Amino acid sequence: ISPDATDFRYLLLDREVKRTHDPGSASHIEVFVTGSTRKTSQDDARFVLLVGDAQYIEEHRSLLPGLPTRTALHQNFPNPFNPTTVIRYELASPSRVSLRVYDVRGARVRTLVDDRKAGGRYTVEWDGLNDQGQVVGSGVYFYRLVETNYTQTRKMLLLK
Repeated sequence: ISPDATDFRYLLLDREVKRTHDPGSASHIEVFVTGSTRKTSQDDARFVLLVGDAQYIEEHRSLLPGLPTRTALHQNFPNPFNPTTVIRYELASPSRVSLRVYDVRGARVRTLVDDRKAGGRYTVEWDGLNDQGQVVGSGVYFYRLVETNYTQTRKMLLLK
Protein backbone atom coordinates (compact mmCIF):
# COMPACT_ATOMS: atom_id res chain seq x y z
CA ILE A 1 0.00 0.00 0.00
CA SER A 2 1.45 3.31 -0.98
CA PRO A 3 1.85 5.84 1.86
CA ASP A 4 -0.21 8.45 0.02
CA ALA A 5 -3.18 6.15 -0.66
CA THR A 6 -6.43 7.61 0.65
CA ASP A 7 -8.96 5.02 -0.53
CA PHE A 8 -8.24 2.30 2.05
CA ARG A 9 -10.82 -0.30 2.82
CA TYR A 10 -10.77 -2.74 5.72
CA LEU A 11 -12.40 -6.12 5.90
CA LEU A 12 -12.16 -8.62 8.74
CA LEU A 13 -12.76 -12.21 7.64
CA ASP A 14 -14.01 -14.63 10.30
CA ARG A 15 -13.32 -18.10 8.97
CA GLU A 16 -15.11 -19.91 11.77
CA VAL A 17 -18.56 -18.43 11.16
CA LYS A 18 -17.85 -17.67 7.47
CA ARG A 19 -18.74 -13.99 7.67
CA THR A 20 -17.08 -10.70 6.96
CA HIS A 21 -17.08 -7.68 9.22
CA ASP A 22 -16.53 -4.22 7.79
CA PRO A 23 -14.75 -2.24 10.52
CA GLY A 24 -14.68 0.82 8.26
CA SER A 25 -18.45 1.21 8.54
CA ALA A 26 -18.65 0.97 12.33
CA SER A 27 -17.48 3.24 15.09
CA HIS A 28 -15.55 0.28 16.51
CA ILE A 29 -15.17 -3.47 16.31
CA GLU A 30 -14.35 -5.84 19.13
CA VAL A 31 -12.81 -9.27 18.62
CA PHE A 32 -12.31 -11.56 21.60
CA VAL A 33 -9.95 -14.49 21.16
CA THR A 34 -9.86 -17.17 23.83
CA GLY A 35 -7.95 -20.37 24.28
CA SER A 36 -4.38 -21.23 23.50
CA THR A 37 -4.71 -23.22 20.30
CA ARG A 38 -1.39 -23.25 18.51
CA LYS A 39 -1.48 -22.11 14.90
CA THR A 40 0.96 -23.83 12.59
CA SER A 41 0.23 -21.89 9.41
CA GLN A 42 -1.65 -18.84 8.19
CA ASP A 43 -4.40 -21.17 6.96
CA ASP A 44 -5.15 -22.07 10.61
CA ALA A 45 -5.98 -18.48 11.57
CA ARG A 46 -9.61 -17.77 12.46
CA PHE A 47 -9.42 -14.05 11.58
CA VAL A 48 -7.82 -12.37 8.58
CA LEU A 49 -7.67 -8.57 8.35
CA LEU A 50 -7.52 -7.27 4.79
CA VAL A 51 -6.41 -3.67 4.25
CA GLY A 52 -6.20 -2.17 0.77
CA ASP A 53 -8.15 -0.64 -2.07
CA ALA A 54 -11.48 -2.07 -3.25
CA GLN A 55 -9.83 -4.22 -5.93
CA TYR A 56 -7.44 -5.79 -3.43
CA ILE A 57 -10.26 -6.55 -1.00
CA GLU A 58 -12.37 -8.26 -3.69
CA GLU A 59 -9.40 -10.29 -4.99
CA HIS A 60 -8.61 -11.62 -1.51
CA ARG A 61 -12.11 -12.39 -0.25
CA SER A 62 -11.46 -15.96 -1.37
CA LEU A 63 -9.48 -16.41 1.86
CA LEU A 64 -12.86 -17.07 3.43
CA PRO A 65 -14.09 -20.36 1.97
CA GLY A 66 -17.81 -20.58 1.59
CA LEU A 67 -18.46 -16.83 1.56
CA PRO A 68 -21.20 -16.07 -0.97
CA THR A 69 -19.96 -14.45 -4.18
CA ARG A 70 -23.36 -12.88 -4.89
CA THR A 71 -26.35 -11.64 -2.96
CA ALA A 72 -29.36 -13.95 -3.19
CA LEU A 73 -32.81 -14.49 -1.69
CA HIS A 74 -33.98 -18.10 -1.56
CA GLN A 75 -37.46 -19.59 -1.57
CA ASN A 76 -38.88 -20.03 1.92
CA PHE A 77 -39.26 -23.54 3.34
CA PRO A 78 -41.67 -25.06 3.90
CA ASN A 79 -44.03 -23.48 1.41
CA PRO A 80 -46.99 -23.63 1.96
CA PHE A 81 -46.44 -23.35 5.71
CA ASN A 82 -48.24 -23.33 9.05
CA PRO A 83 -47.38 -21.86 11.49
CA THR A 84 -43.73 -20.96 10.70
CA THR A 85 -41.41 -20.81 7.71
CA VAL A 86 -37.70 -20.18 7.22
CA ILE A 87 -36.30 -17.62 4.78
CA ARG A 88 -32.65 -17.88 3.72
CA TYR A 89 -30.57 -15.15 2.11
CA GLU A 90 -26.93 -14.52 1.29
CA LEU A 91 -24.91 -11.32 1.17
CA ALA A 92 -21.75 -11.09 -0.90
CA SER A 93 -20.44 -8.15 1.14
CA PRO A 94 -21.34 -6.09 4.20
CA SER A 95 -24.44 -4.01 3.56
CA ARG A 96 -27.57 -2.40 4.97
CA VAL A 97 -30.37 -4.95 4.56
CA SER A 98 -34.11 -5.03 4.98
CA LEU A 99 -36.28 -8.11 4.76
CA ARG A 100 -40.01 -7.44 4.97
CA VAL A 101 -43.23 -9.40 4.53
CA TYR A 102 -46.14 -7.87 2.58
CA ASP A 103 -49.73 -8.93 1.97
CA VAL A 104 -51.33 -9.19 -1.50
CA ARG A 105 -52.38 -5.52 -1.34
CA GLY A 106 -48.75 -4.49 -0.84
CA ALA A 107 -49.21 -3.44 2.79
CA ARG A 108 -46.25 -4.20 5.05
CA VAL A 109 -47.09 -7.00 7.47
CA ARG A 110 -43.80 -7.60 9.27
CA THR A 111 -40.23 -6.34 9.24
CA LEU A 112 -37.95 -9.32 9.84
CA VAL A 113 -34.58 -7.61 9.29
CA ASP A 114 -33.63 -3.94 9.13
CA ASP A 115 -29.95 -3.67 9.97
CA ARG A 116 -26.41 -3.59 8.68
CA LYS A 117 -25.19 -7.14 8.12
CA ALA A 118 -21.82 -8.67 7.36
CA GLY A 119 -21.31 -10.68 4.19
CA GLY A 120 -22.43 -14.27 4.74
CA ARG A 121 -25.39 -16.63 4.87
CA TYR A 122 -28.45 -15.93 7.02
CA THR A 123 -31.72 -17.59 7.99
CA VAL A 124 -34.79 -15.86 9.43
CA GLU A 125 -37.92 -17.52 10.74
CA TRP A 126 -41.32 -15.93 10.23
CA ASP A 127 -43.93 -17.07 12.73
CA GLY A 128 -47.01 -15.75 10.92
CA LEU A 129 -47.32 -12.70 13.16
CA ASN A 130 -47.50 -9.06 12.09
CA ASP A 131 -45.43 -6.21 13.57
CA GLN A 132 -48.00 -5.82 16.37
CA GLY A 133 -47.69 -9.49 17.38
CA GLN A 134 -51.08 -10.50 15.97
CA VAL A 135 -51.64 -13.70 14.00
CA VAL A 136 -52.21 -13.03 10.30
CA GLY A 137 -54.75 -14.92 8.21
CA SER A 138 -54.27 -17.60 5.61
CA GLY A 139 -53.24 -16.39 2.21
CA VAL A 140 -50.50 -15.34 -0.15
CA TYR A 141 -47.70 -13.17 1.22
CA PHE A 142 -44.61 -11.72 -0.37
CA TYR A 143 -41.20 -11.24 1.20
CA ARG A 144 -38.70 -8.72 -0.17
CA LEU A 145 -34.98 -8.42 0.43
CA VAL A 146 -33.54 -4.96 -0.25
CA GLU A 147 -29.79 -4.41 -0.16
CA THR A 148 -27.64 -1.61 -1.58
CA ASN A 149 -27.43 -3.05 -5.12
CA TYR A 150 -30.05 -5.80 -4.96
CA THR A 151 -33.81 -6.19 -4.58
CA GLN A 152 -35.68 -9.49 -4.83
CA THR A 153 -39.26 -10.47 -4.00
CA ARG A 154 -40.65 -13.98 -3.55
CA LYS A 155 -44.09 -15.43 -2.85
CA MET A 156 -45.17 -17.70 0.01
CA LEU A 157 -48.45 -19.26 1.12
CA LEU A 158 -49.71 -19.46 4.69
CA LEU A 159 -52.36 -22.18 5.20
CA LYS A 160 -54.30 -22.66 8.44
